[in-house]
Amino acid sequence: MGLERLTQPHRFDAFVTMMQDLSVVGVVFSKELDFGSLERPSLTGVKAALNSFLYVNPGLSYVRINGASSQTLEVGQSLTAPVITWTSTKVEPQAVTQYRLTQPTTVQTTGNYTFSTFNDANVYSIAQLPGSDTQATSAWQVRVTDWANNEFTGTATAFWRYRAYFGVTDAATPTNAQILAGVTSDANRPLATSRTGLGAKTVSPAGQYFYVAYPTRFGTTSTMRVNGLNFNDFTQQTIATFTNTQGGTDQYYVYRSNNLLTATYTLEII
Repeated sequence: MGLERLTQPHRFDAFVTMMQDLSVVGVVFSKELDFGSLERPSLTGVKAALNSFLYVNPGLSYVRINGASSQTLEVGQSLTAPVITWTSTKVEPQAVTQYRLTQPTTVQTTGNYTFSTFNDANVYSIAQLPGSDTQATSAWQVRVTDWANNEFTGTATAFWRYRAYFGVTDAATPTNAQILAGVTSDANRPLATSRTGLGAKTVSPAGQYFYVAYPTRFGTTSTMRVNGLNFNDFTQQTIATFTNTQGGTDQYYVYRSNNLLTATYTLEII
């Protein structure tokens, strides 16, 4: 009866399909799991078996510097004792065996952290990193290593940028100090990496010139937009050593309107 049922076409097809599925998944014999004594498996053997079955690659949920994935500062501004935090995606039984925190060239700290229970927190903070940076970019790398010696890295980065300035002035040849004083809002002194993409900024001269100033490294322009229209009625000037409020220096272009004006304008550099 049983043989007859097994040899029925649909039963046989189901049997073949099942065997094909097993060939893909693979058969693991109990002796390969190293349970220790099969009658009374050891805790170590069971844990090793679970590690093999449930293994996932190491990873990091996030790496942060002072609570964010990156920091952007003005050139000359110090970043003293930043706090680096990170969270691993791995908990027991796939324990992390080491976290390593590095700057681009200097190992700041190393540690061996292994979770003792499943619910241990996996967030570690390294505070009071020495010194400050004034370079263009500084990246802190966290590397996580697990019991299988597989690794994963994540970074938190600090960037130093120059400002562009959109303001008004009474001076036909504005000085360094007058450029800084002529900007009345933070929105009009954005940190930038180029002269484009800054968007339109609003200024309101009252019998004054308006101006846009930015580092000469961003390149010259022959046209800006005023109230959405192309505008070239301006004079290009240069401040050879412009010093910002953080003590950072660079050479700056200053683009000043040719006429004293009284109105509200939106300025955009292109």
